[in-house]
Amino acid sequence: KSQITYYEKCHPWLLSKSRYIAFGTDAEYFQPTGTPIEKENPYILCVGYNKRDWDMLLQAYEKLRNLQKGRNQDGLADFPKLKLIGKEKLDRKYDGVETVGFIPVTQLMKEIEKATFCVLPLQSFNYSFGQMTLLQQMHLKKAVIAANVPSLRDYVTDGQDCLLYEPENAEELAEQMDRLIKDPKFAEKLGENAMNSVQEKWNEKRMAQDIWEFCREIVGITGTEK
Repeated sequence: KSQITYYEKCHPWLLSKSRYIAFGTDAEYFQPTGTPIEKENPYILCVGYNKRDWDMLLQAYEKLRNLQKGRNQDGLADFPKLKLIGKEKLDRKYDGVETVGFIPVTQLMKEIEKATFCVLPLQSFNYSFGQMTLLQQMHLKKAVIAANVPSLRDYVTDGQDCLLYEPENAEELAEQMDRLIKDPKFAEKLGENAMNSVQEKWNEKRMAQDIWEFCREIVGITGTEK
């Protein structure tokens, strides 16, 4: 919705002819398969190919590991690693970090379900991107920690079906990740609420209906006329 400022500045003549229609994901295809969360080799998952703040995410994960080291005599035994799908190479080796290239969507869905939780570290731009990744993970019943950027704010409620952090704030992201690791019941509840949000609002069926109603309005069809 925040893109209205762009239209106000650059295309004011379009304002009265435009309508905000939220993106919706394919809720029929991205159905939970019942794949359990990985317990033996737990991991935090980040999926993406561009416009991800990789450096900040790696800083946050390092802070998270240091938190664990400081409070646990066993160190990092059984501590979740960070798995990056879509980021094939890093500039150097990072402890506890695994990178994976492109994988089939069916495999990706299982990787999401097996994750302890997901992180979406978007950079902040005032245009539409990132919703597909967010909503697919939400409908797979996964708790997601996402950057509080314009493109996602319309789709989530912080603390109810997602956790937000301020973009570029590695300290806050580490705290949110630590919160979900320490409280798996809360993570589970976030995932359940996230799936319900997609089923109720952020799906292709609702998006298609909104587009159809706008088309009817444009051509002057009202009531039950076809």
